[in-house]
Amino acid sequence: MQEQGGPRYKTMAQAAAEAPYSNYFYGLSQDMKSRYLTKLAIINGQDPYSLNKREFTKDPEQLPQLGYPDIVFYLLHSQSFLTHEEVKNYKSLLSYKYFVSGWVLEVGWKAYDDSPQSPDKVVLVIGKVRHSYSTNKPPCILG
Repeated sequence: MQEQGGPRYKTMAQAAAEAPYSNYFYGLSQDMKSRYLTKLAIINGQDPYSLNKREFTKDPEQLPQLGYPDIVFYLLHSQSFLTHEEVKNYKSLLSYKYFVSGWVLEVGWKAYDDSPQSPDKVVLVIGKVRHSYSTNKPPCILG
């Protein structure tokens, strides 16, 4: 980072060199690591799986104002990262039903207001969810 009036953002390479990565990252192929790093640039190069739970909040003021139509539009009409075609992810609309039905046990988020890769506020959301086929197993952690 540059001091005294220079840019306050790190380059993707600087952020990648300084950021600790998770076991998930190290298990990826080289091609997948490259794509993962591109996605991580949106959140200043931080690997969500390496973040500490204390870095997340439950403060609703940190969340952007979204409505159901915003989520539906995103899931159905946003571009795929890989194919650059519409996602049309109808199956993900079931996630809302799972949330309402109590399958999501714990949620937290971290806001990235100063992300150089996005002019909008970026919020990373994580949660613990119940296993869909075994209610006796411990919850999964999603990021």
